[in-house]
Amino acid sequence: MDLFSLTETEFFRQLTEGKNDNLHIAYKDFVLQVSQMCHSHNHKGFVISALLYAEVEIAYIQTEKLREAVNQELAAFVNKALHFVRQTLALYKDIKCSLIPEPKSMPEIGLNWTANKTALIELGYAFKEPSASAPTSAQRRL
Repeated sequence: MDLFSLTETEFFRQLTEGKNDNLHIAYKDFVLQVSQMCHSHNHKGFVISALLYAEVEIAYIQTEKLREAVNQELAAFVNKALHFVRQTLALYKDIKCSLIPEPKSMPEIGLNWTANKTALIELGYAFKEPSASAPTSAQRRL
């Protein structure tokens, strides 16, 4: 997906051409594409930029001059799309996220297990047991 993928949809084509043919289906596909972009892309700044670009393009279509040239159904979908993109932007900006390191960067962390494999397996079992993470009465007194 590139930065302009939201504006290169069938929905945008119909908006700019002023067509109403199956506009509700094109709008649904647009909403699904926005949702997919928000959930699948790792770079938050990229998604925000794509949404901002889509918002600017929809707002341009909504200008007074163009609004007079389109019919009521098309104007309603323009308003819906603009509201949806603005709401998605507002919610997406508030999401706190951090990047997960790629497998290539794992050696940079510097984690190197020097004990035997049995100790590592026992450590894994210790984390699996619920009582292992709960403090014991001796630990509470300290």
